[in-house]
Amino acid sequence: MSTSPRPFTLTLAGTIGLAGLLLAATTACTSAGPTDGGPHASSSLSTEDTADASATRPSPGATLPPVAAPPASADRLASFTVRIVAADDALSASGTAAAIAFAEQNGADVEASVSAAGDDDAFAAHLEEAVAAAPSVILTVGPNAVDLVDSASANNIGQLFLLVGAQLPEPTANVTAAVWPGADSRGTVSMAETSPEAFSAHVDAGLEAGFAAILADETGYVYEVPVQ
Repeated sequence: MSTSPRPFTLTLAGTIGLAGLLLAATTACTSAGPTDGGPHASSSLSTEDTADASATRPSPGATLPPVAAPPASADRLASFTVRIVAADDALSASGTAAAIAFAEQNGADVEASVSAAGDDDAFAAHLEEAVAAAPSVILTVGPNAVDLVDSASANNIGQLFLLVGAQLPEPTANVTAAVWPGADSRGTVSMAETSPEAFSAHVDAGLEAGFAAILADETGYVYEVPVQ
């Protein structure tokens, strides 16, 4: 005699129990978060860290002490192209020579364009040529035609500029400056009484501070070189 399979009968109590098990399983799956540094956790942490870093970073043009300079070496600036734009005046002539020597000694590819003292048209033309060449950095030494540098840097925000012995009246994030007492002006007038000897005595330290900041990716600030 054959027997038919007995139909499965689900009672009310069984229905309730099964529904409870399904609900518990669903809740456990949907509420489980990444506890091992998964994508959601790391993403949230990264955003907070970035916000904290931005909150503590000074605004462009802030005056800071120099950053620690890396050890000097013949290839420290080997990947750099440096265009020096200068004027042949008594105040910055020796500083420009020091800048050329500094760049060469540290392995940079350097080129200088020197205009006659007071020839703003020639200085502006040299600035335009330097910007068109798109070097790693455009360097000026002293307060020569600061207003022209100010304009060129503001109109070419992607180009890095370094000023040694002067600073801009309206700093932008692409301009780094190294200054010291007596060579921290925002124009030529206030440095009229500065002697070439007093100025050139600290140019090397200013160059070191400026390029150390660039190598450390701490650009856009004014670094005050201590004077003994």
